[in-house]
Amino acid sequence: MGSARSRRAGRGAALALVVLSFAFRLPPLLNAPGTNSDAAVVGLQARHLAHGELSLFLWGSHYQTSVDSFVAALFSLFVPPSADAYALMLSTLVGHVVLTLAVFVTLRRRLGDGRAFALCLALVFTTSPVHTYVLYPPRQAALT
Repeated sequence: MGSARSRRAGRGAALALVVLSFAFRLPPLLNAPGTNSDAAVVGLQARHLAHGELSLFLWGSHYQTSVDSFVAALFSLFVPPSADAYALMLSTLVGHVVLTLAVFVTLRRRLGDGRAFALCLALVFTTSPVHTYVLYPPRQAALT
């Protein structure tokens, strides 16, 4: 068990990663209704999933799962239909932030708070992470 000071430092670093991730992507989040057509397909499929129309694959694809649409459908349950574009983008951003925190926790065990935080900044400030879609979800969950 780490000391109370170490736990506070770890929580502070994790919180900073979350805040920086959202702040860095704030401009596109504010313009969510102007989403691209690939993401719009995921959003439309999410809307259909929320009304009981099930599909294992992403529309127009026989090799990509509809996981992103299922996740977006869950997020859309908490917003009015007029905010679906925001739910769509938040569904992938939250997934990216959760994965960033998982990387931080894993690295922290080996490298300590400072080094783990510094390495995770690459995930926060990248425009194209390992999976290209932090905000636009055509295949984010499937690739992750």
